[in-house]
Formats: sequence, C-alpha cells, structure tokens
Amino acid sequence: MIQGFGLSGMASVLVLGFLLQTGTPPRTNDPHADPEEGIASVGCDGLVTYVETLFTTLDEHSTFTDFWVAPDYDGIQQMDRDEVQAIVDDGTALLADLDAMEVPESYGPGHEGLHLILDSDLDFVTFLGLDSSIVPALDQWEGGMARILQGELMTAKACPEELAAVGAYVFYDPASLETIFE
Repeated sequence: MIQGFGLSGMASVLVLGFLLQTGTPPRTNDPHADPEEGIASVGCDGLVTYVETLFTTLDEHSTFTDFWVAPDYDGIQQMDRDEVQAIVDDGTALLADLDAMEVPESYGPGHEGLHLILDSDLDFVTFLGLDSSIVPALDQWEGGMARILQGELMTAKACPEELAAVGAYVFYDPASLETIFE
C-alpha cells in the first residue's frame, strides 16, 4: 500500500516537473545575442479583459458553478434526473463558452487547467447522476491544477503590472496551489 502512495507521489512530481519547465526565449538571427528586452510582456495584452470575462462567464452558468463550488456528490443519485441534467447542460455550455474565450498567452496553461478541472467535475456529475458509462479520468483534476499553477506562475513572471490590476492572481492563489503538490 505504501508503494502505491510512493509511486503516485513520484508520478505527480514528474508530471509537475515536466509541466513547469520554462521554455527557451526566442533569439534573433545572431545565436550569441541576448533575447530582446520586451519579451516578458508578450502575451499580457488583454489579461484584465480576460479575467473580467472569465468571472462573468462563470457567473452566467450558476447552475453548474453553484454545484461546483459546493458539490454534493453523495446526493447526486438522490436528485431528480432533470436537476442533474440541468447541471450537466449548464456545465457543457460553460465549457463551450470557455473554449470560445480569447486567452492571454501567459495564462494559456491556466485556462487549459481550468477547463480540465471543470470538465472533470462535469464527468463525475454525469457518471453519478446520468450515465455510468462515462467514467471520469481520476488524474484529470490533479493535472488541471498543475496547469493552473503553471499559468499563474507564468503570468506572475511575464505580466506583473497587468496582474496587479486584477489582483494578486488570475484564478487561484499560486501559494495555495503549491501546497497541493507538496
């Protein structure tokens, strides 16, 4: 049993290490030249608009997000099928709206991670309340959280001024996310 915990912990460390690798900045034609000074601000345009749109979109899908914020997985099977279907339909619409959003380059991984964790919860609701043939991926939530952490760290590094305009972080406080992976 301890082996299982050790292997899953090692796998988490390897996945997180792979996901949080930094990329090499682009260089000019001269291979010995330093990267351009303005490279840190690439992808920061629209961060404030993105955050406003993200939270507005989440608010517009309150049937799903209310469940997502305070899930009752034990009570899903006791819910009326129409109630469960309403949660699933609203969650599906939310994911479609997230797919249609313009995402700043710096927060791209974080947006993907948010999509993964919301989709993971949607799969659990579907599995427990509507269709048991749709089996949720058990590692999808953790992978999504790792992607959100990556997006938060990239945005903090690349867009400090824009991030200050929206608060200390985009969606989740990176300090609290880092404790998940300790």
